[in-house]
Amino acid sequence: RGARIAVTAPSAGVSASCHARLDLVLAHLRETGFDVLEGACLREDHKHVSAPARLRAAELNALLLDPSVAAIFPPWGGELAIELLPRLDHRALASAELPWLVGYSDTSTLLMALTLQQRIATAHGPCLMDMAPGQDDPLTSALFTNLATPAGGSFVQRSSTHWQPDWGVFSHEPARTFSLSLPTRLAHLDVDP
Repeated sequence: RGARIAVTAPSAGVSASCHARLDLVLAHLRETGFDVLEGACLREDHKHVSAPARLRAAELNALLLDPSVAAIFPPWGGELAIELLPRLDHRALASAELPWLVGYSDTSTLLMALTLQQRIATAHGPCLMDMAPGQDDPLTSALFTNLATPAGGSFVQRSSTHWQPDWGVFSHEPARTFSLSLPTRLAHLDVDP
């Protein structure tokens, strides 16, 4: 608690129809005790991005290099994070102590690049919009405890026992939490070459 969480959208931004959900999640993080820094590339979504690639990259580079930032959370994925890869300042990043970058979906594009280029751990986990008040699934609720694990420490992450068949619509249900109703099962898919 007290750590600074930066929020930026390196891919899809948050359109006005989902601002109620965004505001709910940001308020929840602040009430939980985090210092939340909202980036400029966040509250717009035009042609599937929060801003032009050069602006998204500049903001992400600045946040990655900001020593006051403990973690960076995109609101969700998208489709165009790949535009940022040639714009990441790997030379500057190599000499910095980098914060956690957390997310999944299109954010994985950035996680993989940073892991391979900078040889750092990143966190494939919940995106910002998943962290609504009352979100109590074990993977999401353990996120901050896991990220705070000291160097040399360990934790156990287990698979979810259930999943949800649909995400719902945040513009209609801003306070929606996961509805994990279907049992998770492992299935082997035989695919002919």
